[in-house]
Amino acid sequence: METFISFMIRASVYLLIFSAGYALLKGRQFHIRYQRLFILSSFFISLALASIGKIPLNVLVATETQGVIHTLPEFIVGAQSGIVEPGNRLVMLVSSISWWYFLPIVVFVLLLVRFCVRLFHLYRMIRNHPVEKNGEISLVLMKDDVSPFSFLRWIFISEHIRNSRHYEKVIMHEQAHFRLRHSWDMIFMEIARLLFWFHPTWYFYRNELQSLHEFEADGFVLRKFNVVDYQSALLDCALGADYIPVTNPFNILMIKKRFMMMTKIQNQKAGPWLIKTLLIVPFLIATFMIQSCEVGDKPEENETETIKVETKVEETQQDEAREYTGEIYDDVDQSPEFVGGQSALMKYLQSNLTYPDQARTDSVQGTVFVTFVVETDGIINDVKILRGVSKELDEVSLRVVRAMPNWQPGYQEGEPVRVQYALPIRFVLN
Repeated sequence: METFISFMIRASVYLLIFSAGYALLKGRQFHIRYQRLFILSSFFISLALASIGKIPLNVLVATETQGVIHTLPEFIVGAQSGIVEPGNRLVMLVSSISWWYFLPIVVFVLLLVRFCVRLFHLYRMIRNHPVEKNGEISLVLMKDDVSPFSFLRWIFISEHIRNSRHYEKVIMHEQAHFRLRHSWDMIFMEIARLLFWFHPTWYFYRNELQSLHEFEADGFVLRKFNVVDYQSALLDCALGADYIPVTNPFNILMIKKRFMMMTKIQNQKAGPWLIKTLLIVPFLIATFMIQSCEVGDKPEENETETIKVETKVEETQQDEAREYTGEIYDDVDQSPEFVGGQSALMKYLQSNLTYPDQARTDSVQGTVFVTFVVETDGIINDVKILRGVSKELDEVSLRVVRAMPNWQPGYQEGEPVRVQYALPIRFVLN
């Protein structure tokens, strides 16, 4: 869940830059087709950049020996009963997760259910009302007085409008929504809402997209009808009825803005707007570089200092004078292994890891990430805290990892090589 939240934070930053660029650069130039493309592609590009770039939410210490870190299975330590048995790990994990971890899942499910219910409501409207085929579209004749709206190839219209002098304009307007595939835009926005429901850009873009749809459809109708006559039809049809957001309504309370758009020249050249749009690229590049680069700070003295604590673990004697150098391999033919395998490693941790009394008293819990290098002779070296929780939890984690017996080294092309690992140790209060 932490990984997903970090991913959404990165995507949100990019999306915010896109929306700021859209608001600042569009000016008075209404190149509707390109603005639609800009809005829709903003979500795709933001997610793509977020999957490539990485925000280091925790500042990591960069060292000469640090390479790609292989992560071992998480080990869980309970405060009351000590080591958590495999059968109870799921319960312990659920109890340790903060409530806000579930918030995105709950909102996602609620929005998905809401979207499906609205689609089902549309389906029922089609099934429960007369439908007439009119070329490539289908007319759903509603008995109630509702503002005309369209969804894909279906146009929902009140029966009394068929006898109105504006009937042809209304049908042409809704046909424009179908031919320009506006319904697919709105479906995409509803899907994007499942991920970006918290982001103000989504609501800004939705309103902008609805306006652009109406501008495009108005321009389509004005190819045949007079501006004044069409504006009169808009006012007559502005009934203020409710509509379903995943559809293209005939009236979305944009009458004044649409009237202003009708007085503007519709066939402007796209060159100036596209050139202005390119001005956002440097900001995206700068953000990508900042988010992609890890911060390399000089380690503080207390981070590299060896923690000396009395322990009941019999520490392995190591050659302190020897300095290990050489490349750390991220891809090896044979991975290093704790003597006896994964089960033996778990038994070792279970025998030596205990929940510190002070941390239990202070109600401190969390996951400590300890990194270490398995050297070419199997010795455990360069043990560090990658991400800590508290002094007590960090100390006991470092102590146990430093005291691990030698591993079987990793091999690449028949030669022993250095490999780096990260061991997550989760301390959970029962």
